[in-house]
Amino acid sequence: MRRILSRAQSDRGQTIILFVVAFTVVTVIGVFAFDFGLWFNSRRSLQTDVDMAALAGAQELAKDLSAVPNQSEDRGWALLAQDKAMDYLTTKNGLSPDTKITPVPPACPAHDDLGADSTDAFICVDRSCFAGDGHRLMDTVVVDAQGPAAGVFTRILNNLVRRKAVSESLTVGAHAKACVGSLTGTTGLRPWALSIYNSPCFEEINGVYMPKFGEDCDIRSDTPSSTGSIGIGPDLGDPCDSGSASGSDYKTNIINGSQSWCSIGDVISMIPGFKTGDTTGPHGGLTQLFATQGQCDAKFCSGSGCDGIDQFGEAFTPENVVPSPDVVYSARDCTTPRAVNIVILDEWCAADSHCSRDNRPIKGFAAFFITECWTLNHDGSLDERYPNCDMPGGDFLIRGRFMNILKLTGVGGPLDPYGTRVIFLAE
Repeated sequence: MRRILSRAQSDRGQTIILFVVAFTVVTVIGVFAFDFGLWFNSRRSLQTDVDMAALAGAQELAKDLSAVPNQSEDRGWALLAQDKAMDYLTTKNGLSPDTKITPVPPACPAHDDLGADSTDAFICVDRSCFAGDGHRLMDTVVVDAQGPAAGVFTRILNNLVRRKAVSESLTVGAHAKACVGSLTGTTGLRPWALSIYNSPCFEEINGVYMPKFGEDCDIRSDTPSSTGSIGIGPDLGDPCDSGSASGSDYKTNIINGSQSWCSIGDVISMIPGFKTGDTTGPHGGLTQLFATQGQCDAKFCSGSGCDGIDQFGEAFTPENVVPSPDVVYSARDCTTPRAVNIVILDEWCAADSHCSRDNRPIKGFAAFFITECWTLNHDGSLDERYPNCDMPGGDFLIRGRFMNILKLTGVGGPLDPYGTRVIFLAE
């Protein structure tokens, strides 16, 4: 009997020991699982802040369109980009960034180990996003940062054991690389194109054909040597080149913008002139396009000048600033049909084509704000002005101006001079 009782007591003692061990293991696992969740949230929050800091710097670099590579103005824009990224980090996290500008391509130098200091960060501006494409302007913002992890029990453990390894485990790091470039692929194109060599809307500056920012540009129906229609597919999944700009597809592309994806280098069918019936008149594409305007006027117009027409300053910021190579606009919180994307070609007609149907690769995409339309007399002079482009048939022109506009969507590549900028996270 004593032997049985002794064995029972021994079994109870072992059970208690096993329970204590199991409880301790489960508790430790639970404690570290809880802290791991806190670390993960800290890491995700810091990554978001680092991403936004890099994008803020890249947005400043998007204005670097007329700077001369390796000259003081090029570095000046880079300093502004660093300041923007730094402001974001210091405001959000109280970090103290170490900043550098790379004087020569291709990439930011390796920075020192951020160590265990929870207020460390590193910001660098260079040319590494498109260095392999012959691009020489600053186009990259790199941000690395380290912040405190939100561990509770590991912090207690750190205080108890005072071990550096535990201290280092209480920090999290994040890395981001943002690029600024030009739009190389997009949807939403209107079925019109301009030629940089044939159109008076461009001028040669230091060997580069630039849009005449701030000046009126006319897309005329009576000048088939420099402007006209292009054949692009209307629907998502259609090839960029539909081979035709006639009929309902052409009109649909005026009203809605083509949903076909087009990229620089795609060969497009050029069809000089316009289908007047599908472009103008009470049921034409332009009339239906402009019927959707007024959102920006209703939201941002004040005073006696509100007329239901979306003005440039109502649709974009900064307002009351004339477009130039140095000004990059952002869309305000409204949508206007007057802002369109059009195709840029190098040359409209082949030398021996007499401006008949031809094919040309897409050179780039331009952001174009339509200000008004005019009908034309037989001699090409202006006849009657139509602010809403609801003119009748006959020869006409669509008047507008090029603008540098910043977009957050689309495929970006090396900067070109045609006016559509895109910023994106590369890493």
